[in-house]
Amino acid sequence: MATKGLVDFIDEYLGGLKGVSSYVIASEGLPIKWSRNLSQESAEEMIALATDLLTSASRFGELIDVKNSFVAVNSAGRTITALSLGDIQVVAEGNADVLMAALGNVRASIEGKPAKCPHCGKEISLSVFKCPHCGSAIPLGLRRCPHCGRSIRSLKCPHCGNPISPSGKKLEYRRPKFETVLGVTLLGIGAAISVLLYVIGGSDVLPLVPLPVAALAAISAYVFSIKELVEVEK
Repeated sequence: MATKGLVDFIDEYLGGLKGVSSYVIASEGLPIKWSRNLSQESAEEMIALATDLLTSASRFGELIDVKNSFVAVNSAGRTITALSLGDIQVVAEGNADVLMAALGNVRASIEGKPAKCPHCGKEISLSVFKCPHCGSAIPLGLRRCPHCGRSIRSLKCPHCGNPISPSGKKLEYRRPKFETVLGVTLLGIGAAISVLLYVIGGSDVLPLVPLPVAALAAISAYVFSIKELVEVEK
């Protein structure tokens, strides 16, 4: 993807995420796109801050370096992420979890390794997803929504609508091992009780013999119906 086209995609992507309060996209150190709440002067200041961030780390309470991006959090809770790959630099401020996931997705796109939907094959790294619980616009890569705090087990591909994992992998419904073992055990117990009733009571209790099997079989059927979404490495 040409630099200009990629910049436009990044601009649209960051602008659509909840939790990104401001951002600047630069080429060779010069701002070319920024969020609407910033002036050109403010955009230039953010780029200058990001460039000087490592050397001025004493101004912040915490500094973390993570694969070409770094996060700075000051005592007031301000979080800034900066990413520099090739000719493109991206600086953003907002929620730390959202920023780290979003810039990871931007990095994948810049490096030509975008995530793709396992169902329709379309690129989803720079797609905006909805939290299945609160509907907030979030990036790919979050396993817990930073807005409502609930765990995210699956997302819907914005292109085809099929379920995918929070990391973009295929999901399949599988029966958990514990439930499988429990169901078989319950069936065995039901059969054992029935045999025991017949041995003890003989023909006098013959009408009651099927009852334990039937009751535990019904419970087992429910247990066997329990399935969970599992991420598939494909």
